[in-house]
Amino acid sequence: MYSNAAVKTAYAMNARSGGTPQDQECAIIEQITSTLLFCAKNKAEDYVAFVEAIARNRKLWRVLGADVAEPGNKLPAPLKAQIFYLSEFVDHHSRLVLNKRETEDALIEINQMIVAGLQNQCAGL
Repeated sequence: MYSNAAVKTAYAMNARSGGTPQDQECAIIEQITSTLLFCAKNKAEDYVAFVEAIARNRKLWRVLGADVAEPGNKLPAPLKAQIFYLSEFVDHHSRLVLNKRETEDALIEINQMIVAGLQNQCAGL
């Protein structure tokens, strides 16, 4: 299992590798999403890895939700509210996925939309 410290360590490792904060966030979310996609396709063979991928994604979103809840966060209030809502949704939906009541598709789609948005922002679109 991954701890919040592990997610923060991933952020720190990417920060040392350079790039803007958006580039670093993209890299982390892309890596987590890639792992989640791979594990989802192979969950019949390795369900434990799938559960770990869900947990890692869930913890990433907990960190993102906690970050936007910090008083010093400079994002616009509507964007902070949307990110916080998504963190709550990811947490709830992840439980449904692990209880086999939903699929992981929404989790993957959310991550992909966030990455696309960050990439557009970096490109100045």
